[in-house]
Amino acid sequence: VYSANSLAKGLVDLDKGKILLRRAQLGTPELTDIVESAGIEYDDIAIYCTLHSCDDSEQVVDMLRAGKVYYITFTSQSTVEAFHGCIPDAADYSFAALCIGDSTNAAAQRHGYNTIVSEMATIDSMVEKIIDDSVKKN
Repeated sequence: VYSANSLAKGLVDLDKGKILLRRAQLGTPELTDIVESAGIEYDDIAIYCTLHSCDDSEQVVDMLRAGKVYYITFTSQSTVEAFHGCIPDAADYSFAALCIGDSTNAAAQRHGYNTIVSEMATIDSMVEKIIDDSVKKN
């Protein structure tokens, strides 16, 4: 399983001393919360920053209004937050929010999206989920 929770539990199980976490500036606090609660020292260093752009939002809204969008894929909590920031009323439209994992799913559900979750946290699994879901609907 590829998630902050699984990584944190694995690091705690290793119990090899201080941990260096190199990750996104907006990385989920779940990772550091678990490591910290286990009493393990760590350095949390942001190595990249995610930038959001709403340049195409109007075009996306037009497609949503026209019912031309069946799925929107979300690969992290920050992708959900960025999309919601650009299109705050997105939950009013009919589409399935395909989420790569549980944390992403929770973020999408907080914004009222109709969600489905891939079986594994991989792009291949997300593609399979779209195919399976499409077959079920037809």
